Amino acid sequence: MITNILKKENNLSAVLFIFSIIILQYLSWSIALVYAAALFLIMRLFSRLSKEWLYLILAFSFGYSVWALLSELIYRLDLSEEWKIILSRSGLIGFIVPFIFLQRHEKNYLSIGSFRSTIYFPLIWKGLVKDPMWRFLLVGIIIITAIFSFIIDFAAEDLLTLTLYGLLFSAVNSILEEILWRGMILSKAVSLLGPVYGLCIASLGFGLYHYSIGFSWFICILFAVGGLVFGGMTIRAKGILPSIILHFVMNMMFCLSGIIF
Repeated sequence: MITNILKKENNLSAVLFIFSIIILQYLSWSIALVYAAALFLIMRLFSRLSKEWLYLILAFSFGYSVWALLSELIYRLDLSEEWKIILSRSGLIGFIVPFIFLQRHEKNYLSIGSFRSTIYFPLIWKGLVKDPMWRFLLVGIIIITAIFSFIIDFAAEDLLTLTLYGLLFSAVNSILEEILWRGMILSKAVSLLGPVYGLCIASLGFGLYHYSIGFSWFICILFAVGGLVFGGMTIRAKGILPSIILHFVMNMMFCLSGIIF
């Protein structure tokens, strides 16, 4: 009976986590901070929800408000649009800081990970193809590059400048997002829900949070599918370096095809 109660609390708390990700993106940084304070009050007074989940939601809410404030200040600077975008993604450091206090997990993927671990296609834990991580990663890079090669304008006059901006953006964004979403949030979600449901919740959250940077909800759902791949790689590799590499390549293709800049 106790197990069933804890399971219901975890499920309800996971729904609140997804709801918070959605609602926060409609709030200013200051109202988001009030939302975080309200969560803290609920947690301290009378909540029957999982304390671990509430700490996670609190960290996300506070981190989001810090990132939103930093982004607002950055976009007031007299800089090119490219530098504003890159610096705004650097502001994810402010997003990450609150999660440092949540690093007591049964699972902790905040490490390099193994390129020799195995992963299955298409369902991560089982499928028609069983590959070592390095080969799965290599195939993924080849497929992504091949698809975007039909979209990128290789004759563009500013291709070199775009490439340099793209390298910087991709390095910053892939490293910081993987630390946040796979190294910290996925670790916590898997500890609380197990690998399958934890992966689904963390990946859905990852996709939905992209609404805050200008993508439509439909595209956010597609990003959630990408989150399943990144998260699956992280779980199987027991670390984030493989997913950082694939994330970097994906971001680089976005930059060169004009999606980011």
